[in-house]
Amino acid sequence: MKKLIFYYTHRESLGHTTRSISLVSALDKLYGDKLKIYVFQAGRPQRFCKFPERVKVFDLPDPFYSKFDFKLYKSSSVSFNSRKRAQFMLDRINEIGPDIFVTEFFPFGRYESRLELLPVLTQLKKRGVEILASIGYHYIASGNFKALNFFSSFYDRIFIHVPDDEEYGYYLRNMENRVFKVLYRRFFKVNESKIAYTGYVLPYTLGNLKSERQIRSRFDAEGKRLVLISRGGGVVCPKIIALCALSRKYLDDRYRFVVIPGPASSNKEMALFRQVIRETGGNIFLAKYSPDLSSIMNACDVSVSMAGYNTSMQLLYLRKKAVVIPSLVNPELGRGYCDEQVIRGMTLKKYLDASILDYNTLSAKDIARNIEAMGKRDIRLKHIPSVRFKGAENTAHLIMGAKPSR
Repeated sequence: MKKLIFYYTHRESLGHTTRSISLVSALDKLYGDKLKIYVFQAGRPQRFCKFPERVKVFDLPDPFYSKFDFKLYKSSSVSFNSRKRAQFMLDRINEIGPDIFVTEFFPFGRYESRLELLPVLTQLKKRGVEILASIGYHYIASGNFKALNFFSSFYDRIFIHVPDDEEYGYYLRNMENRVFKVLYRRFFKVNESKIAYTGYVLPYTLGNLKSERQIRSRFDAEGKRLVLISRGGGVVCPKIIALCALSRKYLDDRYRFVVIPGPASSNKEMALFRQVIRETGGNIFLAKYSPDLSSIMNACDVSVSMAGYNTSMQLLYLRKKAVVIPSLVNPELGRGYCDEQVIRGMTLKKYLDASILDYNTLSAKDIARNIEAMGKRDIRLKHIPSVRFKGAENTAHLIMGAKPSR
């Protein structure tokens, strides 16, 4: 049997974990009899997120995550334990003897991971292990080009989890910095032979949806308009959740709100959300986390969220009416340049005619108006071929040297 190690980190958001589980699950389902899979989980353990039973998961010691530093890590907090974490991985690698090593998001993002991964990649390269990158989108942090050009030399293949005709052009057209645009285009041209486009990776949670009737009954939403409010992109921007909850105040009794800000929400944030909900007069269900989030999204009449990859893929697949508030900052460096959520908002607008709101001018009244308008709108959805949602399967086939779905 071949042996594969999959490395990922998440900073306590659900998107990267969900995509990692979806990819590993596809590998296990399609090639579990030919492949032994191990996972290096480099963030804080998320016990509610489960990999397949046959997959061995190692939690790296001393994760350096801090919600305060979600956008910008302090170098001291990263470097302090990087040697210990690298040695932990090298010890496991010596025991396992992998044939394939996959990193999720790095080297395009998660720049701080370089400190623990460089010794690992160097050793794997010497051993002739195949090194692969799993990338959700054409994301490059503006300060990451030098490191990216260096680290990409370690990689044999780069899998980007969008269709080959989506998003790349949006990035180029929306980059105002001409130097950055030239460097961006050059990187993808130089690495063209390594890059393969897989299509969208759907969340594994879509494989076990509860019935719409069951979900609507749970929230007393029969004959009502069910609105799902979720963070939908990282663990930041609590203003979005608070203003979305407050928007219920400007809608009538036909609406039922379900607010799920995510498991990384702090106690202070949850207290803020509860206070806002009290001011609206009720008809709002609040939970930090729900394993049925995909089922609730499937049953809702309108979804309101940011434009993270995981949430956006569900919206596209389920063909939901959506009000989207993209984050406007580069999540790696905390400064704007051409944010991936803005680009994904364009995709949601193209296929779902989603309402796209500006984070900087956001108000509760504006959100309420858009929820109401979206609920009434007769949307003409643009067709998306089903093959575009086979990203997990296609990635599994490509990793194992087989042909992807067409």
